[in-house]
Amino acid sequence: MAQTFGNLRQALVRSLPTQVVDAAVPLAAWRPNGDLGSIVLESWAYVGDVLRLYNGAIMAEGYLQSAEQRRSLRRIGDLLGYRPRPAVGSLTECAAIVGAPVSDTRSIALRGSMPPGGPAQVFEAASSFAASPKHNEYVVAPVRAETAAPVAENTYLIDAATAAPVRGRPVAFLWVDAVIEARATEIVEVVSVRQSDGREYVSMQVASGPSFSGDVNREEVSLLSPSQQAYSCTDLLKPQKGVVSSAGDVGDLNATSVNDIISLMPGGYKGASKKSVSVAAFSDKSQSYVYLDSVYRAINVGDLLIFQISEKFRVHRVMETFEEQVPLKSEEEDAPTLPVTRLTVNPAVKTDFLPLGDPRRLVIHYNMHDIGRMTRVALTELQQADVVDKTLPLEGIHDVPTDPPTRFILEDANGRGVAVDGTLAVSPSGAATLTVTKGEWDGGLRVPVKAYGNVLDISRGETVQDEVLGSGDASQAYQTFKLAKSPLTYLSKPNTPEGIASTLEIRVDGIRWHERPSFYGAGPNDAVYIVRHDDDQNAHITFGDGVRGMRLPTGRGNVRANYRHGAGAAVPPRGAINQIVKGVPGLLSVRSPIVASGGADAETSKDIRKRAPASALVLGRCVSLADFAARVAGTAGVRNSRVEYAWDDASQTAGIKVWYIPNSDDGQLTSQIVADLQAMSEPGTVIRAAAAKPWVRFLFINLEIERDRLPADVEAAVRAALLDPEKGPLAVENTAIGAPLSRSLIVGVAKSVPGVLDIPSMYFAFDHDPIPFPDPGLMVPEGQYLDVGDIEAVRLVVGAVHAESRGCRDLVS
Repeated sequence: MAQTFGNLRQALVRSLPTQVVDAAVPLAAWRPNGDLGSIVLESWAYVGDVLRLYNGAIMAEGYLQSAEQRRSLRRIGDLLGYRPRPAVGSLTECAAIVGAPVSDTRSIALRGSMPPGGPAQVFEAASSFAASPKHNEYVVAPVRAETAAPVAENTYLIDAATAAPVRGRPVAFLWVDAVIEARATEIVEVVSVRQSDGREYVSMQVASGPSFSGDVNREEVSLLSPSQQAYSCTDLLKPQKGVVSSAGDVGDLNATSVNDIISLMPGGYKGASKKSVSVAAFSDKSQSYVYLDSVYRAINVGDLLIFQISEKFRVHRVMETFEEQVPLKSEEEDAPTLPVTRLTVNPAVKTDFLPLGDPRRLVIHYNMHDIGRMTRVALTELQQADVVDKTLPLEGIHDVPTDPPTRFILEDANGRGVAVDGTLAVSPSGAATLTVTKGEWDGGLRVPVKAYGNVLDISRGETVQDEVLGSGDASQAYQTFKLAKSPLTYLSKPNTPEGIASTLEIRVDGIRWHERPSFYGAGPNDAVYIVRHDDDQNAHITFGDGVRGMRLPTGRGNVRANYRHGAGAAVPPRGAINQIVKGVPGLLSVRSPIVASGGADAETSKDIRKRAPASALVLGRCVSLADFAARVAGTAGVRNSRVEYAWDDASQTAGIKVWYIPNSDDGQLTSQIVADLQAMSEPGTVIRAAAAKPWVRFLFINLEIERDRLPADVEAAVRAALLDPEKGPLAVENTAIGAPLSRSLIVGVAKSVPGVLDIPSMYFAFDHDPIPFPDPGLMVPEGQYLDVGDIEAVRLVVGAVHAESRGCRDLVS
């Protein structure tokens, strides 16, 4: 029975006949129906009710799961050895733009503007490096997919800046696959086009284009077109073996002569290159003699020629030239002769091209010139696979750096940035490339993309230098002082027991004292102190009593502190950390396209109730999955997480796989989580971590409610219950990551809301018609979590109808 005021009063009335004031006078003689009896009954009932209330409240505050006051939670946590995590400062990288070399960047301080209503945040340099104006900014040249399909059949795009094709002229395609390959055809159309990347190109359509294997980079294919023509012998001349005759194979020539003759290899827009060529480089080693109708001294050994018969074209290379006297056709033995050029060409002229006895004359096109750089449409977005382990050309001419940077920030056209590792190479001509060796991001970087080389690590917190905390008094035990500024800045540090490190430094009489988690184990001569935080996140520094920890020596203003203040989960928007609070000579500006991450508010009561019991099992080492899960859950900047055993293909062994949801959309905590777990686990343990991706879906819930309830009120209450950060199954803090989402759990929470009678139907959808929510649950894909819009829940649609109108309205009917 509930011990309410009414129940207590009735119990007192029932017990009156058996109660006595002394041995002679029973309590019933006090006339319970009179004024005095009523006052006594009411008073005792009131006292009992108050005692019940306070006993219940005090008892509740004695248990971790029921305590509401933060003071009680801290006290119980201390018994478990659990210290609530204070607010943690965020970290990020920015790019320094300098006008002169800067040798030391440690003193740089920046301010980040917050959205309206939020105070500005100060970030300071977390490390030092030498910045150079040469590394300020690079622009990534257009990147083109190597496997992109042609624009259309027999149609090729040419870079407009290099294009010079002429309609009706022959064209030769020359490239290197396993051997030297060459094809010739005729240009039938040349037009200027604008493609999806917004750039102008020249579209060249040919009569019959070549087929390229997947290993051929089209930008290395040479496009050559002739400007002059020659012809084979006329019928008036009579070569000894005919106009076209066999000349043996290339292999019959001396190998050294082959290298001397064939030294130019195709190179597309990059230009031809000279390299040693063996006989094996020829796919067809046959040769032919071809007699021309005159002397053509402009045709040289090694030149490419295009032979034409009507609408047929073939490519041949000149292996040898010779001026020969050819007699005119005549019955007389002393017929006059004329000088002509005889060519030895490879490959031989085939009978399918010029049948034997064919009277038609060959047209020989020569004097080849480059007509442009064959290319593909540039990518409009650069995915990780397009950048990492790829060599990206950079626009412009650059100086050869003496100490090239190895870290870069890539910033896209929308101001989004990612940090990468890479190698910068600059040729003597000034052409530069960037090879990205490491980097992770989701989605694409919108072109044009810039790369910044002066990367500065910054962390939140404003330095307070040499603050006087007070005067030491050797007669006092456990002297305590409060820092003037709050909150004290803590920063993530993976290899520490708590995963964070304080920026506080205490000096007494100029000598540094050291922080400890508690005075346990401290001796009377140990110069140590402890730090505790109150509910307002003020930091209190306490010193020893002379038994556990040294007492402070007596002095005037001899206790001083250096520290940084400022922390929390809120971070400035992308690009907002741009105000220089404290600069150095040569620093012009900064760019901050990467959103800060790793920050966190002080643990709430809910967090303490959830994490304290689990953390007590870790005992400084991660062994079981529960240990790893507890460690990840307590990492600053992690909103939700899942830890599981998984097979790792790279190491061919089982390991720990961590999926996590960061506080901010661009939060990247992967390396920090992996480093922290490896420091806490057995050496050699395989640990992988990745940010879980949102699985965007619409969720429709139809309610049947009591007739006297307002539908809008019940709908709002159901939405609030499902998205409650502490218990709501659809809240990001509690949602399943790559695991089943129980239908009964959602229904149970919705039906617990006052006024809800039934859940007639539930549907979910994305880019198709809504389908019924499966029973017993919805399987969320691996590494993803159901995203219905977070707090606003724009994709959580709740509709309510009164019981008597059931079936009259359905959100997805």
